[in-house]
Amino acid sequence: MATAIFAILLAVAFPVFSAPDSASGLIASAQRQFDSGNYTLAIATLQSAVAGAPSNAGAYYWLGRCYYELRDYDNAVAQLEKAVSLDGQNSVYHQWLGRAYGVLGERDKAADAYEHAASLKPDDAAILVAEGEALLPDHRPQTAVPERVVTLMKRAETLDPKQPAALWYLGLAAAQQRRFEEATGYWQRLSTALPADSDQHKAVMAALEAIKGK
Repeated sequence: MATAIFAILLAVAFPVFSAPDSASGLIASAQRQFDSGNYTLAIATLQSAVAGAPSNAGAYYWLGRCYYELRDYDNAVAQLEKAVSLDGQNSVYHQWLGRAYGVLGERDKAADAYEHAASLKPDDAAILVAEGEALLPDHRPQTAVPERVVTLMKRAETLDPKQPAALWYLGLAAAQQRRFEEATGYWQRLSTALPADSDQHKAVMAALEAIKGK
């Protein structure tokens, strides 16, 4: 009798305790499929993982990544939002949610997602730059750089004095306010950090020439 009861308990308990391991295996398989570019197959694999472990944030994160690669950005946002709701302490989840919001033109939501990511990784200059760029309506030199973006870029530059985007936008903001000496300083630093034969370097040199003598 005791043996029969133990067998019943084992049969009931085994799926419960094995589900996380099974989900982890499925997610690992999906990652390999993702890396090989088979996003549709990866989605099917991840949906199986979610069916067995509906609280696994990683499965939803990879689903979001798959949909993002397929340019199904609405579904990407939905899956990444779920991942963030299940694990709000993962900076990467917030960063990809911000990226997906950004593609949809949801600038404020994108910036908020990056802000959460930055709060979890305060020493990562790239996240601050991404938050700042999310707030820009476009990247044309004529468009005024908002003060919040300037603040974010200054924080990024403090963390990484050679951060290219931070140096560019800080120089641009200074030039727009006719602080040409300050702009020259930022852009000269940027020019030395870029490959001399790159398009970015040529653009910076053109910007320096445009404010020369002003």
